[in-house]
Amino acid sequence: MVSTARLVLFTLFFTTLISCRMQSHTTAPQGEHNRNLLNDTADYPWFPVNYNAYQPDKAVVKELQSALTTHEILAFGGTWCGDTRYLLPKFYKVMDALPQPPKVTLILVDNDKKSGTGIEANYNIMYVPTFIVLLDGKEIGRVVETVGTNIEQELLDIVKPPTVK
Repeated sequence: MVSTARLVLFTLFFTTLISCRMQSHTTAPQGEHNRNLLNDTADYPWFPVNYNAYQPDKAVVKELQSALTTHEILAFGGTWCGDTRYLLPKFYKVMDALPQPPKVTLILVDNDKKSGTGIEANYNIMYVPTFIVLLDGKEIGRVVETVGTNIEQELLDIVKPPTVK
C-alpha cells in the first residue's frame, strides 16, 4: 500500500515537472526584445510590482551616472526565472534613474539558457539573470544571478572599481 502511494506521488510529481518544463519552452519568449514586453501586466505581473517597490540608492546612482557614460549592457534573463523576476525590474529602475542611461539590450532565454539566436553561447551564459557590461564592444565585467549590496553598486564596481588602500 505504501509503495503504491509512493509510486502515485512520484508519477504525479514527475508528470508535473515535465509538464512545467515543456510549457516553459513553448511559452517563454526568446531572443532580443524591447523592454516594453515586460510591461504586459497580464503575462508579467511581477515586473511592475518589483519595479515600483524598488528604491535605488541615490548616492550610488549619482556616481553611476558619471561612470556609465560610454558603456553598453547586455541583460540576459528568463521570464520563467525567479532571480530574473527579482533582479531585472530593479536593474531597469536603476537605468531609468540615470539621466543618460547606456544602451541596454534585453535578451530572453528559455530554461536551457537558449535565446534562439545563439548570442548566449558567445557570452557563455550559464545562469540568469546575467548583466554584461561592455566598453568599446569588449566585456569589462558582469553581474550574475544575484547581487551583494544592490544592482547599482555591482554595476558601479564594474565601471569604477574600488581603489585599494
